[in-house]
Amino acid sequence: MLGYRCEGKKLGAEIENVRKSRMVAMNSQQPPFSRIAGTIIIGVCWLAFIVLYLAFFAGNFNFWQKIAIFIASGAIVAGIISVMWVKWALK
Repeated sequence: MLGYRCEGKKLGAEIENVRKSRMVAMNSQQPPFSRIAGTIIIGVCWLAFIVLYLAFFAGNFNFWQKIAIFIASGAIVAGIISVMWVKWALK
């Protein structure tokens, strides 16, 4: 039993060292400017789309259909931005 405990402590220490080194590596990485700019541009374009669509093209839709368009387009935009940032985070 004692041998297992020692091995467990060694393994635990090694895992902790790997975790700390990964945290330091993630904190030292600066996100690329292109992803930040892309997020801002996508967000502004989405807001412009919502305003223009609801103001000019959604006249025949009822309230719930307009809400559905808002939620669906927001989910699409959130998915695009999430994929963009997850690729960076998993490097």
